[in-house]
Amino acid sequence: MLHWLVRHEIRNDAAVVLGWASALKATDPESERIVSRIEAAGEHIVELTESVGTMVESLEEPQTELVPIELVAVVEEEIDRLEARHGDCTVTFDRPEGTVSVRADRFLNVVVRNVLTNAVVHGDEEETITVNVSRAADGRAELTVSDGGPGLSESDRRRATERGYTTDEEGIGVGLYLVRTFVDRYGGSLTIESDPEQGPGTTVRIRLESER
Repeated sequence: MLHWLVRHEIRNDAAVVLGWASALKATDPESERIVSRIEAAGEHIVELTESVGTMVESLEEPQTELVPIELVAVVEEEIDRLEARHGDCTVTFDRPEGTVSVRADRFLNVVVRNVLTNAVVHGDEEETITVNVSRAADGRAELTVSDGGPGLSESDRRRATERGYTTDEEGIGVGLYLVRTFVDRYGGSLTIESDPEQGPGTTVRIRLESER
C-alpha cells in the first residue's frame, strides 16, 4: 500500500502540479521566481517518491542476487535522464576504454541517479558536474561524481550518508543514505571528499567489485 501511494498517488499529483506550473506565464521577475519555486518543489517531490519507492522495493526483496552489470551504460543512461530533467546542468563524462562490469542488482541505476541528482542539488548550477568511471589500484571499478558547490565541512562529510541528514533545514535527506544502503549491499565502499578551505566542490567516490 505504501509503495502504491508513493509511486502512484503522490507522484501523479506532483505531475499535475508540474503540468499546471509549466502553463503559467511569468510577467515579471517576482512571478518568475514564484513559478520557478513551484517547479523546483514539484521536481523534488517526484525525486523523493522515486527514492522512497525504491527503498520500499528493496525491503520487499532484501536478498537480491548480484549479477554483472555494465557500469558505463548505466552512467550514460542516468546522465541522459539528468540532463532531460535538469536542463540547465552541464555534465562531462570521462569514459574508460572497453567495458566495466560490476556486481550489483537492478537498483544500480538508483545509486547512480541519486549521486548525480545530489551533485545538481548541492552544487553550483553554473559549474560543470564531472563524472568519471575507471579502475582503482585495487582492481575494483570506481565511479566519481564531482560538483562545483561550496563543499562540505568535515562534520557534514561524516554525517552525509546518515538517514535524514540534509544541509537544507526545510528538507529531509534520502539520496546519499539510499546510495550507501545499496553500496553496502554490493560489498563496495562510499567516500565523500571535500575541503572548503582548499576550494569549492564535493566529490562522491564509489568503488564496487568488478567482473573481470
